[in-house]
Amino acid sequence: MFKNKIVALFLSLFFLVGCGYKQTTTQENDVAYLKFNKSSSDSFTVVVNDKYKFTLDKCINVNETGNCIDSVDDNLYEVSSGKVEIKIYDKQNNLILQEEMFLGTSNTKEISL
Repeated sequence: MFKNKIVALFLSLFFLVGCGYKQTTTQENDVAYLKFNKSSSDSFTVVVNDKYKFTLDKCINVNETGNCIDSVDDNLYEVSSGKVEIKIYDKQNNLILQEEMFLGTSNTKEISL
């Protein structure tokens, strides 16, 4: 009888220890996103952190509300998360927007032009 209790105790401890809790840590990508809403048909140049430069193309179609309808509407531009400085220039190279912000991981900042 005593031997059966020891075996039962050993088996129950074996199952409890064998089915241990597994803990993991998942790190998401350290990126944030920029989305641009244009209300004019002009092209714009965007400079991010004084390092990365790209152009938002000229809008071809303008709907009844006056908003630009082109491929930029659904584009998300990937930037590193953290402190981000954005400068936007028009086609005459005049600074029209300068903004410094903090973007968290997987956040999206929407900018209207």
